[in-house]
Amino acid sequence: MAQLKERSFSAFLFSTPLLPELLEHIDVGSIYGDLIVLPVDSNGLLYHCDKYGTTLVIPEGAVQESATVWFGACLYGDKFDFDNYVPVTPIVWVYINQELMKPAELYLPHHIDVTNQTSKSNLVLLNADDETFYRKGSFMFTSVDDTEMEVEAALCKIYCNHFCSHCAGVDKRTYKDTDKQCQLAVATKKEDDVTVSVHFCILPFQPACKKVVLEQYKERNFTLTFSKPMKFADGGNISLEFDPDEKILGWEKDEDDIYCDNEVLEKEVDYNEVIGYQEVASKNNIKRLEELEKDLLYPPRLRFRFNCTNQSLADKITKIKVKLNGCDPVLKYIIKLKRPDFSPSTFADLSVTPEETFDDIHSRLQFDFVLLKSLLVVGAAFKDHHDADNKWFVFGLALGLSHSQLRDIEAQNSTLEQYVRESLMLWRTRNTTASCKPVVDALKTIHFEDTAAQLESHFEGTAVAVPGDSHTDFPVSRSAKVTCNDITSFDPSQQKLDITKAVDVLNALKLFDTKKWKTLGLNLGLYLTTLNKFTEDHLTNTVGAWLSCEDGVMENGGATWQNLIKAVKDTGDKATAEKIRKKL
Repeated sequence: MAQLKERSFSAFLFSTPLLPELLEHIDVGSIYGDLIVLPVDSNGLLYHCDKYGTTLVIPEGAVQESATVWFGACLYGDKFDFDNYVPVTPIVWVYINQELMKPAELYLPHHIDVTNQTSKSNLVLLNADDETFYRKGSFMFTSVDDTEMEVEAALCKIYCNHFCSHCAGVDKRTYKDTDKQCQLAVATKKEDDVTVSVHFCILPFQPACKKVVLEQYKERNFTLTFSKPMKFADGGNISLEFDPDEKILGWEKDEDDIYCDNEVLEKEVDYNEVIGYQEVASKNNIKRLEELEKDLLYPPRLRFRFNCTNQSLADKITKIKVKLNGCDPVLKYIIKLKRPDFSPSTFADLSVTPEETFDDIHSRLQFDFVLLKSLLVVGAAFKDHHDADNKWFVFGLALGLSHSQLRDIEAQNSTLEQYVRESLMLWRTRNTTASCKPVVDALKTIHFEDTAAQLESHFEGTAVAVPGDSHTDFPVSRSAKVTCNDITSFDPSQQKLDITKAVDVLNALKLFDTKKWKTLGLNLGLYLTTLNKFTEDHLTNTVGAWLSCEDGVMENGGATWQNLIKAVKDTGDKATAEKIRKKL
């Protein structure tokens, strides 16, 4: 259970009618969508709404007897009057049939760039009570005491000593100049043997908007990746720049969108603009937005199709650099197109990945037996559990991760498997020498007792593998005793390496004679034409190209420690090769 901030207040006794009468008068379900019914007792409640990214925490002792909570959320509607404000979080309605003896916590995701202090100060807490709806037929929101709200990077944390309708908003007069965060979704699909599609969709940095995009492309069998949050620069429009642009050997690039001219405007991304934030949102505007979503016109996107028109001219792998101009930070991607007749399974037909620099590279934990086994056991449990979608968030909190950290994980990933994996990875990077006990305890918190017992029994009497070694130059692991056959039989020299391991590889090559960098590159499978392009940082660029599997690296066996050792040895530097081998 999350730690709650202590506050003194008088318990609030609800004046709201009992729920049947409430639903009869308000028809809450038609306004807030499907209502969730949650039992709560003196032990408290922690509920995460995956669709809208909202979290409700009722602390231990807040209710004295068993009670029921009704929870609803939406992003907009025609039954809300925000007066002089514009909502920038989901709107949440909560009802409980018992008084609260302690304040609850409500976490609402916002999409305001709070690194700008002016924009942060524009956020205010808005509430609307149910009784006003009886009289006026609309939820009338007014600003309330902001001491009941704390603003974090992507969340508003609200302390509730009673429940009603809650959201956070910005004054209409300052809304346009308030920096708002958005997000890029890259959707890819192989249409046929010679045609691939790539869509660049820009959406508000809201979980509900992300869910819309996921549903849009799920029906069309696209693969999706999401960027970190960004914002529009001063120009208010984002455009794409391709390199090469027109002359792509063997390929043709066509715009697959008749509705835009290769740019996206900020006002087209903002759903408040689309439904008309200057007035009360009308049914017609909301219906129009829903129609745009249905036709893949909202959120706005730039769509392109690549056709392989001449296989004899096309390279095995064609790389196209894409730069998004007009956003902050500037985003850069690399599109890799595989020639249709080039068929090694190690290459996907199409991939679009962020362009990385060596300053961005971070080394992930590897050969960590606690982490590896946790990923295997916990990942399988979540995959097989019939009701696990919302439990990953509670699992992450039980591991000690914050709401903001979990919000970041939720924003940049799209599947339950990814949520669980990234939560465990983040936990491990902050607890590198911990045993599996925190993971076991977190599993018990979400009532995965069988999985907890399975993980616990595996490590009974087992020495914990410790990542890293003060006497080595790159991360290794060691364990006195490991009982899992699939892990003890793992050969680290055969592990496939990627660009995230660049720091480890460069550390391993500290004693290598850098004058032999070109010979090493050729031994690794890189072409001389590629190596001749490196005019500085020769070894660093060589390692980067090898880890990116450029040229003939895959035909040479791929990027593995074993192949690196062999390539170093073949340059004549047997001492460095042996040192790398021993440290594995």
